[in-house]
Amino acid sequence: MNYLSFGKIAVKPDQIDAFIQEGQSKGLKITHVSANIYEFGIQLPTLMDQNHLRKTAGLLGLKYSTD
Repeated sequence: MNYLSFGKIAVKPDQIDAFIQEGQSKGLKITHVSANIYEFGIQLPTLMDQNHLRKTAGLLGLKYSTD
């Protein structure tokens, strides 16, 4: 497996582009699932710290989530 998923998120429709851009700039892999649902995680192998990326993903989830 060359991808480690941190989960799926429903992104606010007007913030999808910002979510993708910010996630990718922080080293995350963003994958479109359907409608405004996106899966995010990391591409393996990576030299970046996985715990740091997991925290980054959590913060992005809080920032862009529809909940």
